[in-house]
Amino acid sequence: MNVCNKNYVRYKDKRWTWLAFSPTINGAFCKNCVLFGPKFAGRAQQKLQSLVLTPFAKWKDDTETFNNHQNNKYHINAEQTIYSLRSIKNGESMDTIRIIDTGKQELVLQNRSRLTPIIDAILVCGIQGIALRGHRDSGAIYDNDNNNNDGNLRAILRNRSLGDPILRDNLLNCPKNATYLSPIIQNEIIYACNELILKKIITNINKSPYFSVLADETTDVSGVEQMSLCVRYISLDGDIQILEEFLQFIPVMDMRGEALAKTILLNLEKYKLNLNLMRGQDYDGAPAMSGHLNGVKAHILKKYPFAIYVHCASHSLNLAISDSCALPSIRNSMAIISKIYDFFKYPKRSDVLNRTISMNAPETHHQKLKKMCPTGWVYVMIQFRHL
Repeated sequence: MNVCNKNYVRYKDKRWTWLAFSPTINGAFCKNCVLFGPKFAGRAQQKLQSLVLTPFAKWKDDTETFNNHQNNKYHINAEQTIYSLRSIKNGESMDTIRIIDTGKQELVLQNRSRLTPIIDAILVCGIQGIALRGHRDSGAIYDNDNNNNDGNLRAILRNRSLGDPILRDNLLNCPKNATYLSPIIQNEIIYACNELILKKIITNINKSPYFSVLADETTDVSGVEQMSLCVRYISLDGDIQILEEFLQFIPVMDMRGEALAKTILLNLEKYKLNLNLMRGQDYDGAPAMSGHLNGVKAHILKKYPFAIYVHCASHSLNLAISDSCALPSIRNSMAIISKIYDFFKYPKRSDVLNRTISMNAPETHHQKLKKMCPTGWVYVMIQFRHL
């Protein structure tokens, strides 16, 4: 009997009943972990070696090694698996199923407790219309110094963790490959939110007897041509209302009328809208959209003759206002209003204006003049149109 085998016999009848010796390999193994243990474990998913994939033969370190091994989580799980198999053999399979379900449920709840605050923070940023990311969006969340802006999402989570010990523990002790804070995960959560919102909008549209499609295309800051796709429909929930909902931005590569019409119809079909209920088209007056031979309206009318084209009234009003701004009388009046604002923007004159307003119109809450903005004037005119 060699030295390794003698040491194994010496320890076999003591505390480590899971110990087994292989004469062929000339080393000791944990029989539980060899049969039911993983190949990788730990936060960094390190490959297991001694007692699992490789034999143990350093008997001078035996006591410490064996004690550490039997306290490992993967070893405890392997023992639990053996216990479950013995329960099945003894007719106690219901206990095994309960144990497995309980462990799975605990894991699900733990993962949800980590992910839920992150989803809530992303929703807050979306509702407030603020960016998620900053100049640096990586590294440990609590290693940030005041000189680096790592984004609103991470700042919200740090602030929330001050009163949430579970969230703080997750952010401090979660594995580095499972923080759920990377830009990829953020985009996946945003995409999931988009799918849920879009599904709800489509459900409401499908309850309507008819709808119209609205579309316009423009180039974004990255140079990609995108089409905004909206739907106008009748809501029958409670009081009858005419609602307008934005669906999606759709990248387009071909700006011909036929290609744009195909893009619109394919996306409406993808959203599972009944196109036979389409009763209107609303675009601007560009030839690619409104052309009666090869425009978007013409190609859609060929397939859905009840989808009548109407030139967008807001576009028409915008064109009319833009042309009117070039008239001398309007141009001069806008210049005079701008000069009046410049005259009263200094502190002494502004104070005189405020006291005059307080004496002559004490009921008003407006105390300052607003700077003349051409686009703001266009907005006022559009609002006036709806009165």
